[in-house]
Order: sequence, then structure tokens, then C-alpha cells
Amino acid sequence: MHAIARHSIVNLIAFALSRMIGLIVVTLVVGEYGLAAFGLIMLVRLFLPGQLFMIFDLALPEVVTRATAQGLALDQATEAARLYLAAQILAIGIGTVLALPLMLAPEAITHLLFNLDATDAAELAPAVIAHGAALPLLFAANVAGAGLKGQEAFHDLRMVEVVTALLYGLAALLLVRVDASVTAIAIAYLCSRVLRAMAALFLGRRGFGRQAWRGVRPDFRLLFADKAYHRALIARRFGATATGQLPRLLISYLLGPAAVGLFEAVLRLPRFLKSVVALCNVGVMPVVVRLNLAGRKDELTKIALHGPRLLMSIASLAVLPTACLSQPLLAVWLGPEVEPYWPWFAALCVLPLLSATIGFWSAMGKVDAGFVRKQNRVALVQGLLMAAVALPLFGTLGAAAFWLGAICSIICVAPALMAINAKRFEVPAVRLALPLLWVVLASLPAAAVGVALQHWLPLDNWPRLLAAFALVSAVQAAMLACFIVRPEERRTLLRLGRS
Repeated sequence: MHAIARHSIVNLIAFALSRMIGLIVVTLVVGEYGLAAFGLIMLVRLFLPGQLFMIFDLALPEVVTRATAQGLALDQATEAARLYLAAQILAIGIGTVLALPLMLAPEAITHLLFNLDATDAAELAPAVIAHGAALPLLFAANVAGAGLKGQEAFHDLRMVEVVTALLYGLAALLLVRVDASVTAIAIAYLCSRVLRAMAALFLGRRGFGRQAWRGVRPDFRLLFADKAYHRALIARRFGATATGQLPRLLISYLLGPAAVGLFEAVLRLPRFLKSVVALCNVGVMPVVVRLNLAGRKDELTKIALHGPRLLMSIASLAVLPTACLSQPLLAVWLGPEVEPYWPWFAALCVLPLLSATIGFWSAMGKVDAGFVRKQNRVALVQGLLMAAVALPLFGTLGAAAFWLGAICSIICVAPALMAINAKRFEVPAVRLALPLLWVVLASLPAAAVGVALQHWLPLDNWPRLLAAFALVSAVQAAMLACFIVRPEERRTLLRLGRS
């Protein structure tokens, strides 16, 4: 539990810093160029690994993370290095194949996928070509990053992310100042990803040790040794891509880039909070692999019971003030054009809170093929529920239909995922649900303070807004410290925070 907490804090701080820079860039782009330009930037980013092309990576990152953690735990670093090298070669090949159409027919691809007019397609063409040229390197870096996670080298990985995000923020600020094109800003972000990729490739090999690389040759059979596990991960890829990326394609195709910009702008901060929470779960998988190999089932059950409670408590320190102060936050951050959508913005904050628990259990289960298959079925139901809610209302609500679909679907499938995990860890479902319910009840005083501040004080600038945010977060922290977080857990968190 201590190792997971340490990894989570490192991931949380680094990722939050890097993504906060991204939120500042959103303010600059939307303020200077408008929602349509921001929508174009978001569309071209779909060509990065982990976005629209996630379905083509054969789940290599998860396979490498598990194999690396197992290899180092069992003192089999050479076998892990052989699998890592095979995954690198395969990733480069996949990236090269996907790069060709982007580089040869960028305008045709953007028109086909996004229904862009000739002017927008021509403007984005250089950025699409640049993304295509970088794909082999970026796919290989995805594997390298997965190797670093398996090595539990989170400090190195997150330091690289913070530095490259800072460089991108400075570049975007400069480009906005000189009134550069949308394409230039998109390419600047790509350059930051390329720098991050080069650093990850360098660091990824180092963690295995020099002895592991002596005479090593790639072994592609190791990649697909556990076929059931691999198939389950690939199926999960298709579900994640369908629920995560298809709404953007549909909104762009039917409503245009401005609607994509609105959709992304309102979803940006809830998704940022959700991503921060999800990144805390990155440290879970290698620890669970070690405990599985050691046969420490009691320790795994303890983590499953207490980990989601602590993570949900930590997430609520940021999520709760964001939801309570949603209207002034949108007005100050993105301006009057987006402010009317604050009720949706507040409702979307349920996503990171539920992801804190669902994502933790999912990360624990990724080492087991049977559990991944059950998760895939739940994810399929979630995707169908989102479509069933969003598509009939798309003509009336527009992009907001997918916000509503995402909220309803995750609320509906959360009990099913809780039941699956209760059965897996052989504990009553109420033991998993009750601590989370206590977190919600302990949050009511802070929520009341946030609503009162929003209605009684003019929160029309950043200093006042940040002061109100800090006050709500402080009230929430006090309530959690008194009623939710145990004394020994408080001491551990404080010690880790200081270190």
C-alpha cells in the first residue's frame, strides 16, 4: 500500500503540473482564436497514439508493463528485455504503416474522418503530415513508457512530462503573441511529444540493467504467449476507442469544428481531473503483479478495500470545489461564450469521482485475463448505454447529448463493476460501497460552503476564485481528515508528501 501511495503522489503532482499548463494554453487559444480553431487543434490530436489510433497498438503497452514487472520481480530481466525489444520493433512497424496515408493524403483523410471543408483541411495538412512522420517514434515511445511503469520508474517518467509540458506552454504563449496559425500551435504540441518520446526511449532501456541487454534478440513469441490475456486487452481497446473517440468524429462530421471546440472546452477540466485520478492508478499494476507472484492475497484485499476510498478522498479535494464553483470558473476561464454550459460542467465532475474507484479496481484486475474479459463486457454495456442516451437526443442537445450519455452510462455500470470486484476479492459488496458513501456524506459541508460562496460573493477574477477554491478544498480536507482518513494513513500521506 505504501508503494502505491508513493507512486500515486508522484504521478498526481507531475501530471497535474503538466496538465495545468495545458489548461492555460486552452484559455489562450479559445480567447485569441475562438472555439472553431480550438476544435481543429483537438481534431488533429486524434492522430496521436492513445487517441484514435489506440485500436492499432495491439495492447502492447499493457503487455510490456506486466512482463517488465514480472521479469524484474522474478529476476528474469533478460526475458523481459527480449519482449520489450520485440514490442519496440512491432510498434515502429505499426506506426510506419499508419503514417503513410497521413503523409500521402492529409487533406483527403481529414475530409473523410472529420468532414472538414477545403479551407480547414488545407490549413491542417502540414500538421497532419508532421503527425504522420512522428508516428513510428511515438508508438515506440508508448512501449518505452510502459516499460518504465513496469520498472516503477515514475520519477523519471513524470519529470520528462513536466519539462516537455512547460516547453510547450512557453512555445504556445509565444505563438499566440505573434499571432501564429493554428497549425503552428498543433505542431508545437507535437514537438513536445517527440521530445518526451526521445527521453522515454532513452530511459526505458536503462531500467533493465546492462547485463540484461548482452546478446539480446527480440522474441515475438513472448509477446503473444498469453493469448487469452492479449485478446481481452485488444477487445478492451476497441471499446475504449468507440466510447472515447467516436463522439468527437460524429460531432465534427455533423456540427463542425466549432462544436468540437465547445465539446472539448467544457469537458477539458473534468477530463483533466479524471486523467489525474487515472494516472494515480498507473502505480497499482506493478505492485499487484509483485503481490500476486508472492501469493499475498490478504494484502491485495486490503488494497482493494482501502485504495479507492483514499483515492476518492484525494480526488474530491479538487473535484468538489470545481463542481461547486462551476459557473464563475467557466466565466473567468473560458469567457461568456462557454459560461451558459456550467450546469453540464458541474454534472460532468461526477466522472472523475467515479473513475477514482472504478479505475483503481480496473488497474488491479489488468493482470488477470478473466477479469479483463468481464471488464470488457461491462465496457460494452457502458458504450451501448451512452449511445442509447446520446444518439436520440443529438438533434436536440447537440454535443451536450454525449455529456449526458457519459454521465448516465458510468452511473449505471458502477454497481456492476463493484459487484465484479467484490466477487474477485471475496468480500461483501457493501464493504466496498460503504467507505465510498461515507466520503460522499463527509463532502456535504464543503459543498454547502462552495454553493454559498458562489451565490454571495462576486467571484469575477482569478484571485477571488482561487481563494474560494482553496477555502472549499480546505473545508473538505478537514472533514476527510476527521472522519474518513485513518490516523496511520494521515501520517503516511504526510510523510510521502514531504518526501
